[in-house]
Amino acid sequence: HDAGEPSGTAGRPILAPLEGQDLINTVIGVIRYFGGIKLGTGGLTRAYGAAAKQAIAEANIVKWVEMAQMTLEIDYAQLQLLEYQLKQLRGEIIEQNFTDKVVVTLVLPAIHQQAIRQQFIASY
Repeated sequence: HDAGEPSGTAGRPILAPLEGQDLINTVIGVIRYFGGIKLGTGGLTRAYGAAAKQAIAEANIVKWVEMAQMTLEIDYAQLQLLEYQLKQLRGEIIEQNFTDKVVVTLVLPAIHQQAIRQQFIASY
């Protein structure tokens, strides 16, 4: 958003570096204080773009991973293997109930959901 600046001089130059780096779920806010020097539209565009690039360069970028939650009913003997698999995949058990079986609710990267389901349902 140009937020009162001349059209096309703030929003687009800030958005372009985000798109160039394929960043999502990200916000960059730039605050400009008038220092007595008129930059003109070209100067504003460069200043906002440079501020966005610098913010991205100094940011700690965290890769976004889609997570999935699922529930499995497994034998007690499978629990240790499941815990090991989840540790390798950066998943975790968020709830477990012990009866004659173990019912576990877990969260893991969605890309691994089907493989875990097949591995533990196939061996059940």
